[in-house]
Amino acid sequence: MGIVGLLACALAHGQTPALVTEPQAASCPAGFAPLPPTDAEAQRAALRRAQTHSLLCENRADYHAHLGALLLALNQAAQAANSLEKSLLLNPEQPGTQLDFAHALALLGETASAQQIVNQVSARPDIHPSLRQWLLDTSGDRPAALSKWSWAQLLQTTAGHETNLSSATHANAITLFLSNGPVLVPLDDGSKPQSGAGLKNLLAVQGQSPAGGPDLRLTMALQTRQAAGVPENHMAAVSATYVEPFKAGQLHVRWDGHHFHRNNSFTYQDQGLTLQYHFAPWTMPCKWRTSLGSADQTYTSSSNLNGRFTQVRLEGSCKHTDQTETHWGIGTGHDRAQATQRPGGDKKRQDWTIRHERLVGKVSTQAWLRQTILQDSERFSPLLGDLVNRSTRIDWGTGAWWPVAPQWSAGLDVESTSQKSSNALLNIKNLSIYAGLRWTSK
Repeated sequence: MGIVGLLACALAHGQTPALVTEPQAASCPAGFAPLPPTDAEAQRAALRRAQTHSLLCENRADYHAHLGALLLALNQAAQAANSLEKSLLLNPEQPGTQLDFAHALALLGETASAQQIVNQVSARPDIHPSLRQWLLDTSGDRPAALSKWSWAQLLQTTAGHETNLSSATHANAITLFLSNGPVLVPLDDGSKPQSGAGLKNLLAVQGQSPAGGPDLRLTMALQTRQAAGVPENHMAAVSATYVEPFKAGQLHVRWDGHHFHRNNSFTYQDQGLTLQYHFAPWTMPCKWRTSLGSADQTYTSSSNLNGRFTQVRLEGSCKHTDQTETHWGIGTGHDRAQATQRPGGDKKRQDWTIRHERLVGKVSTQAWLRQTILQDSERFSPLLGDLVNRSTRIDWGTGAWWPVAPQWSAGLDVESTSQKSSNALLNIKNLSIYAGLRWTSK
């Protein structure tokens, strides 16, 4: 534990922690020194000794608390937060470790979460009144490390192959209902899927406001895809989030904007607000959140496709002690047409998604699956008869990235899309495989 954590435990239980046995090489130590050394070199030496027990002490909450306190003393806030959170997953009843975790989160800019943890600890009945008042008085202090905005960047470039670069239909022909009856019309080769090599580039930036003020978070991403024989794709996404502690959880107010452009083809953009409430406190292994959002959708080249999409979602995530995470979400929404002549009219959408992430040694792996069902309320076009479209789309993906140098990783991503629809024009399939390099800021 760190110094704050030691004070919490001592005053909460009326004891003065004592040093315990020194680490043994053949087994996990019986206990760990409650205070990290004050000298930086001694702290680094203690960290090296602690890291040699990582396999033997994998399931010991006190080990991860000790490791997190050493990392925190060395100003390695991100790694400290991971170790401290793992300790709390193994044993949530550690007020000292909770405060160390709050300190690490504050250094990372998660001020609302840090404040929430401090409030939880100060409300414990076994906390001495003098410590409770001290916690409440000092919890708003600004960490020196966050006197200005903090930023993180990611740059990624990958090359690969796709089976349907143009997102074309897999139908060979469609039936049109003309005045003289139904006619089967074959599609020309230019309307069929085109496979080939592609190049993707991604730039992402995240920002966190300084501690002591409003908790603001910014995210920006730019992505391009180039391939021979098909228009170049450009995508931009921006979001701004305000976080405020509210009752037992957190209230997130987020603005999102997306812009997609395909050269010589079409442009789509949307923007909207989402109100999200996070139920679970940080010390629980699983967290839950619900949201209500609305976005205006605009097609600049086909204004009759414009609409307003409103949805509600329930999402959750669980962190496990074996360095894995599982994320899931379900949602339902309604896309209301802004023009009476929009093909299909209003649309209903339901979706669910699940993603699993695992750290295997130093290799970061993930797998995900998503299903989306879209139901029109009116017929798509008089030329297609009385057909009212219903589409079911299944997407899945998997990937692995491993470090090759400080801040650099190499990896492989595989993604698949399969959409089946009552409207043959909307039957789409694609399989993509991309490999490349990724750079992340410290």
